[in-house]
Amino acid sequence: MKSLSQLKYSLSFNESLDQIINILKIATSIQLRQFQRQQWGEERFPREIYSVLSKLGQEKITIHPLLLREQETPQTIVVITSDEGFLGDLNMLLISAALRQKKTPEDSYIVLGDKGSHYFRGKKESFRFLPGVKEKTFLSEARKLKKFLIRDYLDGKINKAIIVYAEFISVTAREIKTRQLLPFPMSELEGKVRKKTKEAIITEPSDQSIIEGLIGLYLESSLGQILYSSKLAELAARLMHLEASYQELTRINRKLAREYFKSVHALADKRIRELFAARIKVKK
Repeated sequence: MKSLSQLKYSLSFNESLDQIINILKIATSIQLRQFQRQQWGEERFPREIYSVLSKLGQEKITIHPLLLREQETPQTIVVITSDEGFLGDLNMLLISAALRQKKTPEDSYIVLGDKGSHYFRGKKESFRFLPGVKEKTFLSEARKLKKFLIRDYLDGKINKAIIVYAEFISVTAREIKTRQLLPFPMSELEGKVRKKTKEAIITEPSDQSIIEGLIGLYLESSLGQILYSSKLAELAARLMHLEASYQELTRINRKLAREYFKSVHALADKRIRELFAARIKVKK
């Protein structure tokens, strides 16, 4: 059993920790609300890209390497983890999902976030590191990642690119998702691409450059949406973790307070009994 001084120290320490966690919780909640107000993404944008590609006709779009590649390996697996703490469970779910995607020893990783990089270094997995998602720079990070992927893909270093991320559903719910980035998911165009174009379509400067430009826009938009959703999921997961820690610390403090007052009362009772015993002995 802890001594009275130990209980008093624990109560004082936990009260300070309680205030720190509460401040972190409020700060995270404000971050989440502010980031949600950006409302990134336009659902019509991918559909418009599909519409333009469909007008080119199947005989044109299937010849571009960004749209079709027979081999699927080697592939690169992009996994989005965090730079900050209080996200251990979420990071491990993301890392586990990314590891399951590896098919051959030639497959490589691109890891966003310090937490994921520490794990992959420990496992001695080769990977390319990029900083974690930031609220103010996620668009520039999406462009940088797009350039990496398209360059490696067109150079023949990889034949497929997929991404593993946490999709934000609500403050209390997130889902680990895996999505193909390259080659462009042709399944999205099924039923929308005409077998043959009925009218002549003039394209400038060329079909190839138009397709490449559209796929670049699609990839940048998709990555922007993914990074945005991933950051929301990260903030929501941190908020829930801090709230759970706050509740657990409150429970521990209540238990410590009961033990402390129980010890104080026991000590006071002991002193009163000793005082009465001493008075009775003096009278005798």
